[in-house]
Amino acid sequence: LEQSMRSADVGSNYELVRRLDPYVDPAVVDRDELRRQVEAGIQQALPELVPYRETIVSLFADYRDVH
Repeated sequence: LEQSMRSADVGSNYELVRRLDPYVDPAVVDRDELRRQVEAGIQQALPELVPYRETIVSLFADYRDVH
């Protein structure tokens, strides 16, 4: 994941969340809906990170405190 993030010019987990944040509704409280929105954001903004979508969804869920 880290190597792919570097190739996508994403320097940290914080930067990754910041880049995907516009694709995720701030009112989302359901994990399945969060997953759908984060995966759509990855497809649109950072397609090279699609293989790591599960890890990224978990990171985003922790950031948003959605479980």
